[in-house]
Amino acid sequence: MVRGMYGEEHLDRVEQIRRFAEDSGTTMVELAFAWLLSAPGVASVIAGATSPEQVIQNARAAASTVSPELRAALDLSLGASRNQTHRKQQADEDDQQETMRRAR
Repeated sequence: MVRGMYGEEHLDRVEQIRRFAEDSGTTMVELAFAWLLSAPGVASVIAGATSPEQVIQNARAAASTVSPELRAALDLSLGASRNQTHRKQQADEDDQQETMRRAR
């Protein structure tokens, strides 16, 4: 059923992420949280839970970290380009400068 819902490219990406998680000794949830939280400008991750176990897993995952090398590998696997990341960083910096300018 899953194969019918998603293309092979998506499933290949999930498999790559599963391997990254396994190689780094984390769960996919922990790796996903760490990747999201390592992005410039991201302060938190909002994740739902349908069981007490998922709440615990999400809380544990929020403390996970990802190395710059692993982040780059994940970005590449997920199709995120360096230009997208750079544009986001630049926009965040511009917003901060504008906020500081207005505060004066």
